[in-house]
Amino acid sequence: MTADQADVPHRILSFAAQIGRCALPPEVKARRRGWLDGTGAHTPEGHELLDHIGERVRTRTVFRGL
Repeated sequence: MTADQADVPHRILSFAAQIGRCALPPEVKARRRGWLDGTGAHTPEGHELLDHIGERVRTRTVFRGL
């Protein structure tokens, strides 16, 4: 596993922490949306999420740092 691959779940959790109900941990939100599997590894949907976020990094400051 490369450093970039290891960083993917962290980036997904960072995004998940910013959405939905505050009472839910980001891990729960990410699993419910199918971005992470039961072991905490990213899914194809999670990788796709980051691709879409990456496309918007230059246009929206809210996505900076993810």
